[in-house]
Amino acid sequence: MKNKNTYGPQLERRGGFFLVRSITFLVLALCGALALFACSTKAWLPRASNDYAIDEGWAIVKTDSLTLFARVKPYSDSSHRISSDYFGIYLKVKNISGRTVSLGREKFILHSSEQALFPLPPQVVASKLRSKNSIDPFADNFFDENPPDWEERERLLQEHYLRLADSHFGFGNILSGGSKEGWIFYDAKAVSQDVIYLELPGGRIEFGWD
Repeated sequence: MKNKNTYGPQLERRGGFFLVRSITFLVLALCGALALFACSTKAWLPRASNDYAIDEGWAIVKTDSLTLFARVKPYSDSSHRISSDYFGIYLKVKNISGRTVSLGREKFILHSSEQALFPLPPQVVASKLRSKNSIDPFADNFFDENPPDWEERERLLQEHYLRLADSHFGFGNILSGGSKEGWIFYDAKAVSQDVIYLELPGGRIEFGWD
């Protein structure tokens, strides 16, 4: 009985300490998870304006001949370097006129940090795919005539090329009643502020980091 009465309170205090510490740890972990979730849900969204409509993250600009949808959207391929090195905007354009309309690269200007950025040619964006999948010059098999995984890496690289070419917005003519859609890319390093402006036919869209 003496031993039980002697160690009982100590064990209770020790158990209470561990319980408090465990609860504190769980609370801190939950707060950290909520903070990460809040950061992950932040996105570029169009700011309210009388010059265009907004629908589920899309800014919609209308002219006499075109209806344009624009949304800041990372490129959804498995190449992380494209998403991190290039700022992607997804466009949908429909020709509602009775004539052919020409859309040039120079008509989609992104204004950021007092810079005017023009969409980059797909060849420039595709160069990141090559650098990502290149053979390491310091690897042991660099001087082998046929590295073991060379064919598989080239096959995957070609698939990335084809997906990029297929999903890139095609500048040029849009026939009457026709439409086009796809990504346009800008240099991500030049996008260094919380508000940007996309100048396009028919208006100017303001995007904010919310």
